[in-house]
Amino acid sequence: MDNNFLPASDELIASVQNEIDPAPGGSGYGLAPIDHVVTVATPTELKIDIISTITFATGIDETTVKNNINQALQSYFGNLRKGWAVIDATIGRGYNVTVYRSQILAEILKINGVTNATLPTLNDQESDLKLQATNETSELPVLGTVTLND
Repeated sequence: MDNNFLPASDELIASVQNEIDPAPGGSGYGLAPIDHVVTVATPTELKIDIISTITFATGIDETTVKNNINQALQSYFGNLRKGWAVIDATIGRGYNVTVYRSQILAEILKINGVTNATLPTLNDQESDLKLQATNETSELPVLGTVTLND
């Protein structure tokens, strides 16, 4: 990932690949030992759209509150991405990231001017979203469209 915890650019991937195991792979010219072939890759973004119904406090500027909710959710997703590099103790490698609807609701309810909100849907699903982490796919949670109905 890059310094903002987003997928690395092609240039960064090539630079890291060249340091660890430059072509021809496994020849021992990089940091990797001889006969160890290393492939450098980056996780893919999984955009997560959120829909919730909000009850605003009386006399509050709804636009400001919605902007504050968006900022809070951006921060929440940033913290999820920071956890990508933490090794999952249950499988001994990789990571285990789940986007919980209840935690998103908690972030929304913390915002001044929100008196109530419904449990949000994630990508039109009424369930938590477990991101994939396999040898072929690693997903990185990114905030998509936030729809706040009132």
